[in-house]
Amino acid sequence: MTQTTGDMPLRMATQNLELAKTRVVDGKYHDAALPLKSAAQALGDYERLCSGPKAADIEAARQAMLGFSSSVSHEHDGAAARIDGWMDMVRQWSAAQ
Repeated sequence: MTQTTGDMPLRMATQNLELAKTRVVDGKYHDAALPLKSAAQALGDYERLCSGPKAADIEAARQAMLGFSSSVSHEHDGAAARIDGWMDMVRQWSAAQ
């Protein structure tokens, strides 16, 4: 199987979102911040490969992750569901490649 350049950032984003969710589920909200930032960084890498409306959607998700990474330690309600939503988006982008 051949990988495209866009696969790696999306896989990194997914892995970091999974880690962030695990930490949230375990009640380690403060420890979810770094994987959220790393997922956002990976999306930034992916965004540079895209254009148009898709790039705008990626940037919106990236900014949301960065913002939530700063507040996840005290915003617990719905944290896992929010991360699940981002994982769904990233998986859709990955499947579209």
